[in-house]
Amino acid sequence: MNTKLITGAIALASLAGCAPSNYLQAPLATTYEHSTQQKMQAAHHWDVLAEDVASRLSTHFTTASVANRAISVVPSENSPFEEGFEDLLITQMVNNGLDIRANGSGNLKLSFDTQVVNHGDRGYMAPPRGTYTKLAVIGTGIWALVNIADNSNRLKDFLIGAVTIGAGVSADAVAGRLTGITNQEVIINVSLMDGDKYLMRKSGIYYIDATHYDTVAKAKSISVVAD
Repeated sequence: MNTKLITGAIALASLAGCAPSNYLQAPLATTYEHSTQQKMQAAHHWDVLAEDVASRLSTHFTTASVANRAISVVPSENSPFEEGFEDLLITQMVNNGLDIRANGSGNLKLSFDTQVVNHGDRGYMAPPRGTYTKLAVIGTGIWALVNIADNSNRLKDFLIGAVTIGAGVSADAVAGRLTGITNQEVIINVSLMDGDKYLMRKSGIYYIDATHYDTVAKAKSISVVAD
């Protein structure tokens, strides 16, 4: 009797171990689908952003009822980045034919703010999709060609050289598109307001490198200690 009870208990325990669990102490972590985010690595990139904002404003004014209104830029918080971006933005808006005034109580107000996000350890970041597959294909191709041409050193050397050059050309084709992911990002918000009414709003999120961007050190900062 005891043997049957022990055998039954073992069987039940085994079944319980195989049964799927519908309960977890916390939600499972998963990742988002593949996406891209630009990284600001030069002052020129600030100008690119300023030109985009000015272009949007110019387009907005061709259809809005405020087409004849002047715009005044609200002074920034005077971090080096904000001072530079403000100057570039004014230049781009003037170049786009907008009526920009240094002051005026009745003007529309253009303001912007920056907020730095500091992440903790992000852990493993997967390389671009297809990286491992390309490396495997190149490696397999070299191995196969070397084995095929094993009886002819001259042909073998030629094939190895051709494959190597092909791999180099492939790498050069994507080299300028790839950059490192950093633990620091900046959020930039630009607003055009008529009194307390938002007429236009643009927000952008960009990677930045802390070693190159102490220019945003005075901006408001958020720290994310764990991802």
